[in-house]
Amino acid sequence: MSYGTIEHLQRELHLAFEMAVRDCLIRTNPTPQILGQLKQQTKVKRSIRKALTPEQQKAFLQFMDGHPVYDHWKPLFTFMIGTGVRVGEFSGLRWEDVDLKKGYITIDHAMIYFAGKMNPTEQRTYISKPKTEAGIRKIPIVPEVRKALDEVKQYQYENGIFCRTEIDGYTNFIFLNRFGNVYLQQTLDRTLARIIDAYNDMELHDAAKKKRNAVLLPHFTCHVLRHTFCARLCEHETNLKIIQLIMGHIDIGTTMNIYAEVSEERKKESMDSLADKLMLF
Repeated sequence: MSYGTIEHLQRELHLAFEMAVRDCLIRTNPTPQILGQLKQQTKVKRSIRKALTPEQQKAFLQFMDGHPVYDHWKPLFTFMIGTGVRVGEFSGLRWEDVDLKKGYITIDHAMIYFAGKMNPTEQRTYISKPKTEAGIRKIPIVPEVRKALDEVKQYQYENGIFCRTEIDGYTNFIFLNRFGNVYLQQTLDRTLARIIDAYNDMELHDAAKKKRNAVLLPHFTCHVLRHTFCARLCEHETNLKIIQLIMGHIDIGTTMNIYAEVSEERKKESMDSLADKLMLF
């Protein structure tokens, strides 16, 4: 198993053992030191998801704008970059979760997809409530996100798309495919792969024609768009608590790791700016 998979399993087992300790079924929780021992024994490191740079982010969004095939995807991915929501939260978002007058989005549930041999029922999608209070949060609506929501509504109206899905009593979902059903993560990630390939092909051709360096996009998933939002937030916000609340991080350590990564990249830029402003020399 990958380190990320083991980390996920450890997180779930840790909570289960915590409940067992609380209910006096066992005396101590055996899981806290597992990941540390694994790192020492195998020297394995968690893979790092790199956020898109501002240049890559701009190129990605501009490529879709007005594209004959991918234009209708731009509002969806703009929304992801502009809110930092998880994929399940994105898919499960309803119009009643958006308050345009007060200017915020309420996140208090997510859609999950559960199929395979472990699920003997015909139902494949479910609504999940956050396991902790950190997952319940309000995200401010920035102008680009408001514009993206307007474009989604307009596109659906012009193409006769309306919600045909009801999941555990939830309906009126915002982001729908042409059949009126919610998006699954696999569909969104496959779409990203196609967009990235199309952009890189175009960019390589254009760069060669104009004899300039190409600005290529790495292959990434929807989660990288959440990471990109967090990176942009860290670049302009120094209050870690605000970042944690907007992102819905359970552990402040997760926020600090991303903040440290962004801060490291901007260290030289900050020092240069400091030297100019204070005229140190």
